[in-house]
Amino acid sequence: MGIEAFSNCYYLTNVNILNGITNIKYHSFFYCHNLKSVSIPNSVTRIEEKAFYACKSLTDINLSNVIFIGNSAFEHCHSFTSVTIPDNIRYIGNLAFWGCKNLKIVYVRGDVEKVRKLYNFDKSVKFVPVEK
Repeated sequence: MGIEAFSNCYYLTNVNILNGITNIKYHSFFYCHNLKSVSIPNSVTRIEEKAFYACKSLTDINLSNVIFIGNSAFEHCHSFTSVTIPDNIRYIGNLAFWGCKNLKIVYVRGDVEKVRKLYNFDKSVKFVPVEK
């Protein structure tokens, strides 16, 4: 998916990304304030910097095969209440979930301590291990 592919598409509400896409690039959905739902296929392994920055209506997202989450990838996604981090995650960038003021639960498939070391989540966030 190209750089700034849907950047500033204020009226975009739902997206189904095609299977075979491996990378959601820089600013792909930047400032898509009304984006509520994104269907990400298992082929996606990278979500780059500010890919979903300020998608204030986005409630959750499938990160099942993602190994890389770039800086500020989900910054200011205010409607997130929970997120599931896959066991194969290798990198979570600075401010990746900063400003997600309703994020209360991080489900972790795999090593909770590894995820805690990868990213400094707000102290109020509860970590819940889940089966793989």
